[in-house]
Amino acid sequence: MPETRQIKSLRHEFYSFVVPSLFAFALSGMYSIVDGFFIGQAIGDLGLATINVAYPLTALIQALGTGIGMGGAVLYSIHVASAENTVGLEKKLAARRKAERFVATTFLLLLFVSAIVVVITYRLLPQIVVLLGAYGPLLQTCHDYLFVIGCGAVFQIVGTALIPLVRNFGHATVAMFVMILGFITNIYLDYLFIQEYQWGVKGAALATVLSQAIAMVGGLIYMWRQHLCFFKVNLHEALTMVKPIISIAVAPFGLTISPNIVLVLINRSSAIYGGDVSVACYACIAYVTCVVYLMLQGIGDGSQPLISHFYGRNDANNIKLTRTMAYLSSIALSVFSMMALFLCAPFVGTLFGASEMVSRYVSLILPIFLLGLPFVSYCRVTAAVFYATNHCKLSYVLTYAETIVLFLLLLFVPAQYGQMGVWWSAVGAQLIAAFLAIVLKLTTDRHLFVHTDDIMRV
Repeated sequence: MPETRQIKSLRHEFYSFVVPSLFAFALSGMYSIVDGFFIGQAIGDLGLATINVAYPLTALIQALGTGIGMGGAVLYSIHVASAENTVGLEKKLAARRKAERFVATTFLLLLFVSAIVVVITYRLLPQIVVLLGAYGPLLQTCHDYLFVIGCGAVFQIVGTALIPLVRNFGHATVAMFVMILGFITNIYLDYLFIQEYQWGVKGAALATVLSQAIAMVGGLIYMWRQHLCFFKVNLHEALTMVKPIISIAVAPFGLTISPNIVLVLINRSSAIYGGDVSVACYACIAYVTCVVYLMLQGIGDGSQPLISHFYGRNDANNIKLTRTMAYLSSIALSVFSMMALFLCAPFVGTLFGASEMVSRYVSLILPIFLLGLPFVSYCRVTAAVFYATNHCKLSYVLTYAETIVLFLLLLFVPAQYGQMGVWWSAVGAQLIAAFLAIVLKLTTDRHLFVHTDDIMRV
């Protein structure tokens, strides 16, 4: 009976973190869908293609915030939990202060990275647009969209980073409401700038930047009122903390950005083997599948605070229970999404203002991509467990496996099977990545848990 009560309590705590995280990630993906909806209705296929081609840079900016924020959040949780197992008041306080200095260093790193992104975007934007695969009339529209996005990078990077930090402070619901605030603002500003003022793609970009700025301010105000804004750290100590933050950040950064590297690879291959119709078709598919991918990552990242906390306490049993709940939840979500999107496939293209030809093509091709959702769900949770427990190298391997495999498949399969080879290469890469996740999990489970003394040396 006590064990049953313990599991019930853990399940309640698990969902109190995961459900807000799931909705927060879903809303982050909805930013592009809202832009796509308004732009598609106002401009048509050219607008859809613009948002689709330009989205990887927007996702890169958000991924930087997610990765760095998660790196600081994981280390904060681990050290706070380790303090609970530390004997002696002085040592407990020292561990707690170190956790707070990791947060302060995270903020400094976020501002530094934001400045770099702004400078690079301002100086190299024409080359970046070409690298993303823009051509013809897309060159100008992508440039207009990304110029605004790049100049407002600080709001997106810091605002996105606040979500995992607030979640690891124990306020997952607040993190979700901060995202809701930004999302509602984005819808209103998209309507205002695109429909009313007729600013086109520039209006969509400005709506995204301003809405995330408002979400950032809301998150900072809450942290300040709760005395959670930790900024005190000397430069020398901050420099020593940057490496462990980045070491963890690489994996959640990769989980956020890898679908967009996939987007670039498939866009370029589709332009070669299928032309504009295939690119526009994949734009619609990417809008809806991207949201599901982010929701699956939301389950992994939602379970991260608990897993990191239990890891800091060296509590192997609760780590395993939390991980099992995460696997079951992600598989259930992937199956539900498969069924829902399969039923909605005939209407997806129409939703984004695509032409009748593109809409029919979407209804035929979307089911192929749905087959990969269970594989993606397993990979997302496994990678999240690895970086939540500071097993960085394993998370790197799993995070980037799908992208590397897809790149290799696209070198050979489409040459033999044309555009259908492009579509099936995406699912094949997800299957291979899931198999790798199973192998890594089975072979490393016995090495997953370490002593608290090892944790405190991080």
